[in-house]
Amino acid sequence: MVLLHVKKGAESLFLYETSCEADMKDVYHDVTAIFNGRIRIEQLCHDFEELSKHGSVMPEDMQGLAPGQAEELRLEDEWADKCEASGGWRPNSDPMGRRNGRQPSEQMERVLLDAAAEAKTAISKAQVEAKKALSVPLVAELLHMLRGATLVVYPMGLPPHDPCFLTEQMCDEFASAEIPSREGIPSGEAMLWFCSRHLSREGAVSKALNSSNEKTKVIVKITGASKGPPSKEAAITEEDQLKMMQHFRQRQDQLQVGLEIPSPPTRLTNRLTN
Repeated sequence: MVLLHVKKGAESLFLYETSCEADMKDVYHDVTAIFNGRIRIEQLCHDFEELSKHGSVMPEDMQGLAPGQAEELRLEDEWADKCEASGGWRPNSDPMGRRNGRQPSEQMERVLLDAAAEAKTAISKAQVEAKKALSVPLVAELLHMLRGATLVVYPMGLPPHDPCFLTEQMCDEFASAEIPSREGIPSGEAMLWFCSRHLSREGAVSKALNSSNEKTKVIVKITGASKGPPSKEAAITEEDQLKMMQHFRQRQDQLQVGLEIPSPPTRLTNRLTN
């Protein structure tokens, strides 16, 4: 299998497996889908943590109001009772004023947090070091898992304006390259680069990489069409550069100490004086 190490700038993102005979159009589709899916999952995991603390998001016209102001304006969250957490809830007001302050029970809170932790681990950059590749089906599976967790905690579903609201169709769409998440890249605008060279969408992988070796491992960088070619990475990282500077300073200090003329041995001094 040909292994693509996908990066954005100097940031390592994920591994993707393909083959020399694969069509570059399919590679573009899958890499973009995984790229967008990872961003979507990261956002969902953050929202899951907020959901587990402060309940679902209130309607837009009720967000950011001071305590008691909603009553004065005669505003009511019609979704609060419709979308109540299984097992009841505990009061925990949202300091940002976005959520209704109905924190799920400890058991249901754990369901949300465990699902978020599992999803974050599956897409983390540590998977690159572990040499585990990501795939479109895996991204779709993670999204469906997160949706399943919300249905366990909220059997009646979440309000449609809540960022954690997911339908089966939405999971499938987010796992495709057609609908990018926030900060994502639309399918037709994605560009892959190898050795500062843009990889064409036409032809096979072997032609794009100029290699028919199925054990090829390369680093490719992804950008949007309007971004142009990615900047070249520094030969060494800032951390390595700092370590080298510290080493050279220590070495310089050692050399300066070594240049001092040592006192001659006592035996030699006595011989010269006599």
